[in-house]
Amino acid sequence: MSPEYFHERLTYSEAADYLDGLARRYRGDWEQARLIADVTARCAGNKRGVELEFPWEKEDEERKYAPPTPEEMEQIRAISRQIKSIHK
Repeated sequence: MSPEYFHERLTYSEAADYLDGLARRYRGDWEQARLIADVTARCAGNKRGVELEFPWEKEDEERKYAPPTPEEMEQIRAISRQIKSIHK
């Protein structure tokens, strides 16, 4: 991506996607750094090691959800049927 496009024409949603991709690209490096820090701390006598939390771990937890109940599935199907009948 050219600097000109980034500074002058980039939309908010494109910027958010770009930053998410950038964070995802370096996730492995951060995980490696956490492992090295933990091993180093344990070798130095810290029994608990290093407890580092990264933003994507919280995001991963937030993405977990319960599957819809049968009642919710019926509501979804009813709405779907209504939309389908409108667009015939």
